[in-house]
Amino acid sequence: MFNQRFILINLAVFLFIFIGCGSDSSPTKEERPLKQNIKNTHNNTLKECINLPKIDTGDSYTVRIKDLKSKQTITVETSIVDINATELTYEITLSGDISGMQRSVDSISIHDDFIDTLKVNTTDMFTNSKSTHVYSPYLRNLYNKACVGMVWTNNYNVNMLTTPIKYTSTVEAINESKHIALGTYSTVKIKVENEDGSTDIIWEDVNEAKTVLSEKYDSSGNLVETQELISE
Repeated sequence: MFNQRFILINLAVFLFIFIGCGSDSSPTKEERPLKQNIKNTHNNTLKECINLPKIDTGDSYTVRIKDLKSKQTITVETSIVDINATELTYEITLSGDISGMQRSVDSISIHDDFIDTLKVNTTDMFTNSKSTHVYSPYLRNLYNKACVGMVWTNNYNVNMLTTPIKYTSTVEAINESKHIALGTYSTVKIKVENEDGSTDIIWEDVNEAKTVLSEKYDSSGNLVETQELISE
């Protein structure tokens, strides 16, 4: 689903390259497309489908990211400036253990049930320094519809990173109730299996384009990071 989770992927690349948060903040999380392969695990019949909410100009929401290893906490406020068929513009404000403000303009392609990101042009709003992240061939996320059993594999390179990013995502449930401090949400549950053996479990709001909660587990099954919606 194209929402806060997608934006945090780009933020993770930004932090890894420019701020140096280390490998735990690198984009080995829920991001990665080259070979994209849609299949299902339910006897060749995808069932229990739901139309996904679209991101809109003016959307604004805040998540808190907690790294349980480094004990760092970052609050990320995202504001959508504009979106059309080929570009998305948004601003991110960081506070907590890391602070900053950036504006990004993404080159996108929307088709079928997916949105592909091809390039992200980012400006640091404090220093006015600029950077460009090119995703080759693309970074793919759900956009129009989610069905239980949908599986897609991403494998892409980012021009400023030395190794490809690879992972497989599976829609495990729709309309799953998820309770957080902010309230109880009906969600799409997605499991992301990363090449390094780590796993992300993500709950996306079915009514608005945002991530309610995500949990990252290392290859030994230990919870190492959480991202929770704290305002909308």
